[in-house]
Amino acid sequence: MTKRVKKALLTLRNQVIKEFGFLPETDDHEAFIFINTYGKNKGIPIRDRTVNGASHRIEKRANLPHITVHDGRHTFAARTRQAGIPLEDIKDFLGHKDVSTTQVYAHISPEVKKRSMNQLENYIEEQIKKHSN
Repeated sequence: MTKRVKKALLTLRNQVIKEFGFLPETDDHEAFIFINTYGKNKGIPIRDRTVNGASHRIEKRANLPHITVHDGRHTFAARTRQAGIPLEDIKDFLGHKDVSTTQVYAHISPEVKKRSMNQLENYIEEQIKKHSN
C-alpha cells in the first residue's frame, strides 16, 4: 500500500471517528459495523439512512462525491482489484464467504484487463527467452 493510499485511508478513518465518535473494534466479521454506543438504543445497529446521512456529511467535508455505503463497497472492491489486490484478499476485506459474491462487487475494469494481458505477455516472452538458450 502506498503512502498516499495509507494517508487517504487514515483521513477517512479519522472522519468516521469524528462523525460517529468511535470506530468499532471487533474480530467478529459477522458483526455490524455501525452500532449505537449510548442512549436507549445502545448496542442496536444504526439504521442505513443514518449511516448514509453521516457518510454524506463526511463526503461534503472531504469534498468527495456522494455515494451510499453499499456503493462504497462496490467502489472499494473495484478499486482494490484495480490496485492488484488478490480477489481472495478482497473477499476477506468485504466479509464474503464465497469469492463468487466478491466477483459481483469487484468489477474488472479495462485497465485491469490490459494490465493482466501485459503481465501474461511478459511472462510468455520470459519463458520463450528462458527456453531458447
